[in-house]
Amino acid sequence: EVPERREAVNRFLTEMHADTLEVHRVVQSGKLNKLCSWPIRKQLRQLIPRHDVVHIHGVWETALWWTARESRRLGVPYIIRPTGVFKPHAMRIKTWKKRLALSLLYRPMINRGAAIHVTALAEAQHLRCYGLKQPVVVIAPGLNVDAMMQADPQANRALIDQRWPALTGQRLVLFLARVHPIKGLEHLGHAWTAVAKSHPHWRLVIAGPAEEPFLASLKQVLQQQLLHQLKQVIQQLQHQKKMLKKLN
Repeated sequence: EVPERREAVNRFLTEMHADTLEVHRVVQSGKLNKLCSWPIRKQLRQLIPRHDVVHIHGVWETALWWTARESRRLGVPYIIRPTGVFKPHAMRIKTWKKRLALSLLYRPMINRGAAIHVTALAEAQHLRCYGLKQPVVVIAPGLNVDAMMQADPQANRALIDQRWPALTGQRLVLFLARVHPIKGLEHLGHAWTAVAKSHPHWRLVIAGPAEEPFLASLKQVLQQQLLHQLKQVIQQLQHQKKMLKKLN
């Protein structure tokens, strides 16, 4: 784990859910530990019997497979939330590796669960293509509407301007998600260069965890788009200057 991210998560959990959420962290070091999940299995045997249902987020992790196995062994039902891993664009990444793992490990794991939890109908429609037979429940992510309504927009904006002075006085469009190729940020960049021409006081803010190789390539793509736009503006100005000379 990245230390800064771990500290941020711990701080968030402490501030937001101190009275209602119990957090147990297990650090797995070494490939053998990650494959066999011995540290996690030890804690699971203590934690699972204390609960009525287990909610598993994700699919392609051996720790999740062991969680499902221990839940079945202890007689506690579990629900799988695939988090979009069966969408077509996600399955095109490492396709044969995922299909093999699905056949050997993860399809039986999912089909032995009580249900599959997805957050959108489109995601539910992709599941049946891979032989997943359990009931599917569509439940959108929950939002704390009361907390959002009580927030002070001016105070929040002051904090943003203080931390990022370049955004002061600008209107903001926020992309808040994992910064990953499947999110289509290159397309967003293309669209934004077109929108920015007629909205010079708006700024696009991209926020979220990112892997460094993709982040570097994304920055390069966006910079190239901005340079291309700048060259077009310069060419237009030069053309206008020539026309004015001719008119004079």
